[in-house]
Amino acid sequence: MIVNILSANCITCKKKRPIAMFYKNKANKSGYTGSCKSCIRSRVSKYNKENHEAHLERSFKSQLHKRYGITREEYVESMGTSSCCQICSKEEDLCYDHDHVTGKFRGVLCRNCNRAIGQLGDTAEGVKNAYDYLNDAYGQYMP
Repeated sequence: MIVNILSANCITCKKKRPIAMFYKNKANKSGYTGSCKSCIRSRVSKYNKENHEAHLERSFKSQLHKRYGITREEYVESMGTSSCCQICSKEEDLCYDHDHVTGKFRGVLCRNCNRAIGQLGDTAEGVKNAYDYLNDAYGQYMP
């Protein structure tokens, strides 16, 4: 028999709410969380404010893992390979440059150079085509 739950009582605020106001949770018998979404969001927001540094660290580690599949230690080691952009030598706003196909670290670049490479297709051919274009436009070899 299938039971269609239309509403539930939040164990935090004690209000009866539509079931759409609860997150799904397979671990609970009902299939939903005991607290409503707004109570959970409030609790998480309060915790993150009270533990700001820990929250930032967790978020950073999570992003490193999601984006690059690496740990904080691997990130620090890779970024330590250069104190400046490996293209323009700028020392501010440095980025972790990686191959988007393999995920492998390529080097340390400033945000502008990293974006420029991406805009040129993230390939040596794209960068060479831009280089050739500028050479042709100026009618001479560029140093």
